[in-house]
Amino acid sequence: DPVKRTWTTFSMIPEPVNNYKYGLRLQITNMSYPFVGFYNCHFRGAKNITEENPENSRIYLFVNDSENFDVEFIGDKAPQTYVEKGDTALIPCRPTAPDVDVKLNISYDGGSNYIK
Repeated sequence: DPVKRTWTTFSMIPEPVNNYKYGLRLQITNMSYPFVGFYNCHFRGAKNITEENPENSRIYLFVNDSENFDVEFIGDKAPQTYVEKGDTALIPCRPTAPDVDVKLNISYDGGSNYIK
């Protein structure tokens, strides 16, 4: 049996809605965990692409994947973040499904102030 490979593909499909002649639909085929996250819809050339702008729409897509629970860490390679004393660190934790129970564990390297 040859290994069947499938890829996540994205297609933009014109879809006029009501009186809007430039409607567009994003079709994602074979959605997979690396593509979990926010997707935004806005007018081309928009200057203010934020979630607070009422002219934009935004949705968060999850993928229920029993083998991959976290988008950030592929395999056992966790990214390293270096922070200066007094700065704020943001540790990403993006589960692939809304029901994934997440926890943050801290371990110190030999009692130093570095977090693994």
